Amino acid sequence: MPSFSLFKRLMPGFLLAGVLLSACGGNNGSTVDIGGEGTSPRAPADLQMKALNSLPPGQSGFVSLTGQLQGTLAGDTSSYGPHIDDQRLPYWNFEHKDGSLRAKCANPETPLEGIEICRDAFGVPAVYANSLYELSYGSGYAIAQDRLFLMDAVRRMAGGTLAELAGCPSLAADIQARVLTYTEAEYQSLYEGLSAEFKAAVDGYVAGANAWIARVMADPSQLPTEYVVLTATPEPFSATDVMRAAVLITRTVAAEGANEFSNIRMLRELEAAYGREAGRDIFHDLVWLEDPKAVVTVPRSEGTFSNHPVPAAGRDAVFDAMADWALTLPDTLATGPGTADSALPAECG
Repeated sequence: MPSFSLFKRLMPGFLLAGVLLSACGGNNGSTVDIGGEGTSPRAPADLQMKALNSLPPGQSGFVSLTGQLQGTLAGDTSSYGPHIDDQRLPYWNFEHKDGSLRAKCANPETPLEGIEICRDAFGVPAVYANSLYELSYGSGYAIAQDRLFLMDAVRRMAGGTLAELAGCPSLAADIQARVLTYTEAEYQSLYEGLSAEFKAAVDGYVAGANAWIARVMADPSQLPTEYVVLTATPEPFSATDVMRAAVLITRTVAAEGANEFSNIRMLRELEAAYGREAGRDIFHDLVWLEDPKAVVTVPRSEGTFSNHPVPAAGRDAVFDAMADWALTLPDTLATGPGTADSALPAECG
């Protein structure tokens, strides 16, 4: 994943891998734990931040047709292409490389005036730009270079069209996505509701990704081998594709392991047996979002941190609104089209 930097404007970098912090002493090079037992906090001037990371197995997800043939014949992952597998061993051995933002390189790639992309020895890009739009453009361009097919697959998963590429095994998920998704007009409304800054980020990202797609279409050697095998080509991205992908990822992260309808049935039975108010109180005791007895890494004496985005005062109202809606859903949705229990069309048999 790329790291980013803005010149002419101060903006924090996004390090999309693990960040390790170490506290280093002054001239003697000694180290000390931060906040550990028996130690005293060091003054900020004495501390040095280090950013280290490793990506399993590597930065790139791009394999050309030539690389596919070479890797298959050689039986060696490194033969598929540079940066496919070059971080696996360090990752397995708990070794890390420098993940901090770095100075501009001597020969950056410039997909658009004002944007420079520098890659380190492991192929990880750093994007330098003068505006948020240009920064996002460079990000979309660099990510498409490395993971165009994955970007396309996520877009299709979100829109319910992955089976057009992957065939029948993806059909059930496509049906589910179409049942749960928003309309194109609703996605457009989501985009229109963004702030000017967020719109600039989305627009730049889309423009950068599409610039790389245009280059791929002009130079088939840059086409990911998945498209060659599937006899397909990538289509341009749109702002609503970004909205779709965001909804898909949010929904996937928020899903409770397919237990949602079990929870709905439990709530319905509790309310039938004990009434609405008591039934929901019992439900809260059985299905909770936070465990006050959980083992945590931050000492409780230093404060607690809620996993719930809604302030405590408003949580009951939010839960009641969600529960009132969920209880209207028919049980058949749990086993209907797009679920693991639904039958596939005869042609996929």
